[in-house]
Amino acid sequence: MSNKVFSYLNNNAEETFNLLDQLETLPDNELVEAILNTSENALDEVFEKITYKKLVELINNISDEQAQKLVHYILPEHFEKLMQFIPVDKLNTYMDTTLSLEKLTEQELKKLSDEDISDEQLENIIILAGEEKLAENFDIIPNKNLVRIMSHISNDKLAPIISHASDESLVRIIDIIDSDNHDLSKSLVGQIIALIHDKKCVKQESGAVSDSDSGFFDYEDEIKVSDNQVEYSNSDFTMKLSYNFGVFNYEDDVVYL
Repeated sequence: MSNKVFSYLNNNAEETFNLLDQLETLPDNELVEAILNTSENALDEVFEKITYKKLVELINNISDEQAQKLVHYILPEHFEKLMQFIPVDKLNTYMDTTLSLEKLTEQELKKLSDEDISDEQLENIIILAGEEKLAENFDIIPNKNLVRIMSHISNDKLAPIISHASDESLVRIIDIIDSDNHDLSKSLVGQIIALIHDKKCVKQESGAVSDSDSGFFDYEDEIKVSDNQVEYSNSDFTMKLSYNFGVFNYEDDVVYL
């Protein structure tokens, strides 16, 4: 590696990565060594300028030992963007006891308490944490972010999240829906209600809870929703939301007004 490259890396991050764009013939292992020799003060600028796809290329094309060094060097600040391109299980192989995946997950989950967190960060934390861990931490998540999570997760992740959520968390979700202080689509609202209902049925069938002590499933509770028509079927339960206002109660009825 030439002194010129090191000079750029250490002293001028912006020019460095203009230069790096032209260094396609530079072996990846040398480029990694250049990054690892970047001064701490310049490191943030360096990683703001380099593309994460390029970092992934480096990680995938160098030895495991070098990859481990590079991953340790760029975590945790840039972890969220990297995990868009590298499977979590592969990242985990590069981590040692000083920076475990569990610790990183805990650090990232704490960011969910910030209502100003970006959509990109939010989506990546959801991927990192997984449905169960995410649901377990609903208590630290403000309503605004809870709504954003519901909006961002895919349909296949919604069911396990509702399944793992505590009764208290489901109360919050119901209250949010009932308040209309959200931008959830009516079809998503219907899906959430149906999943909560299914969880109630499973708990009752197992004897884990009864109608009288289920808390968030008191049959006198009501949720009002409106939509063109939405149908969601699961087991023997079918819920329909009418074009006009409908009232859903926990006796499994939908009353159309």
